[in-house]
Amino acid sequence: MKNLLLIFSFFLISIGLRAQGNLQFNQVLTYSGEFPLSNLVQSQVSQTYTVPNGKVWKIEYFTIGGVQAGDYFQRPVIKGRPFQNGEQSVPIWLSKGDTFYYENYYYYTALTAYGSAIYKPNRSWFISIIEYNIIP
Repeated sequence: MKNLLLIFSFFLISIGLRAQGNLQFNQVLTYSGEFPLSNLVQSQVSQTYTVPNGKVWKIEYFTIGGVQAGDYFQRPVIKGRPFQNGEQSVPIWLSKGDTFYYENYYYYTALTAYGSAIYKPNRSWFISIIEYNIIP
C-alpha cells in the first residue's frame, strides 16, 4: 500500500512539472567585434545580443580580456553578470530574453605631464554559440 501511494504521489508531481520542450539543433552563431581605438573614451560596450522567442542558446566558448599593463579590462556580460579573467566556465545556457554583450573599460595607471590619463584598450572579442529551436 505504501509503495502504491508513493508511486501515485510521484505521478501527480510529474504531471505538474513542465519541461520547456525538446531541443532541435538550428545553427552555430559566432559573434566577434573590435572596439575602436580611442584615448578619449573610458568605457565601450558592444552591441547587445538577445535570445529570441522559441530559441535556446548554448555558449560554447568566449574570449575574456584581462589586465594588460594594468590599465584596461575587457569582459563579457552574460545574463547581467560580468565574467572576470580566469572565470570562463562553459557551457552557459541562455533562454529567451537573456542577453550578452562585451564591455571594454579602462582605468588609468599613470598620468601624463599634463595630468591626463593614458588608456590602452583591448580591442577584439569573440563568442561561439549553438542555437537550438524549442519544439513543444
